Amino acid sequence: MSLRVGVVFLTTLATYIYAFRCTAEFLTYEWCIAAAIGLGPTLFSVGIGQSVLREDWPCTPVSLFMWNGRQAQALLQLLMTGDTNIVFATRNIASGIGIVGMRVLYHGEMPVSGEEKVVHDCVLRSIGFTMVQGGPSMIRAAQALQPGQTSGLAVKAFLRQIQFWLMSERRLFEGRSGELLTHAYLVRIDDKHRVTKILMQN
Repeated sequence: MSLRVGVVFLTTLATYIYAFRCTAEFLTYEWCIAAAIGLGPTLFSVGIGQSVLREDWPCTPVSLFMWNGRQAQALLQLLMTGDTNIVFATRNIASGIGIVGMRVLYHGEMPVSGEEKVVHDCVLRSIGFTMVQGGPSMIRAAQALQPGQTSGLAVKAFLRQIQFWLMSERRLFEGRSGELLTHAYLVRIDDKHRVTKILMQN
């Protein structure tokens, strides 16, 4: 994951060079101090034979990369690229006719005209590659997931933590109705992003 992100960030290299340049003359005392502060931690890590950054939250000092490769792959397969997802619903929808057949509304997406009931994707609302809500307990639950896993105790614990965050924080609202999103479901979706089956709920 970091390789792809690094390639994208290469496009901003000129901006970084300009913004973080040192105005001191080369090899002067001031230049050496700036170089020690800027390059010292990286050179020290390489010198003692460790990787530059451990992509394993909370060990890495760069919080942009909070998941290692296995953890990121597990989240990718469970929530983003497969036919499963965790979705949120309001209390009225959860206690009504059920969510099967409803369309999943992704982050930043708006309901189409005349569409009355939808459920909401959890990605970028509660968790993602660069963010997580719910503190250490949510992090531990996500770290326990295995790539390709869509059932079992680890998935159930992860869903339970998301549900707990929704109910305890009570700060995620449906924009159109103004109602709180209070229920979380692990679901199977079709190619039109509609819920076809509820796999797990609390």
